Amino acid sequence: MEAANALLLKRGVKEEELPKTDRGRRYMVFKYAEREFELLYQALRSSLHIEGYYDGSRGFDEVDRHLDDLNLYIQKIEEWKEG
Repeated sequence: MEAANALLLKRGVKEEELPKTDRGRRYMVFKYAEREFELLYQALRSSLHIEGYYDGSRGFDEVDRHLDDLNLYIQKIEEWKEG
């Protein structure tokens, strides 16, 4: 959530316009982010949030790997420069 919000802020979304719901965040990432960021966001959301948190279907090894992917996503957001 915080990484997606940071990306949206970098894309020019005002802090008061940041989405308050998961549905809103998915829409905003779709609307404002480049395709690469959208795909990473969707994959991480599915793996960690849905399958890991809600379903509890992720093992420790899988979570470690997806946390590495999350760190890559955060790093890409930090490095992203507009235009």
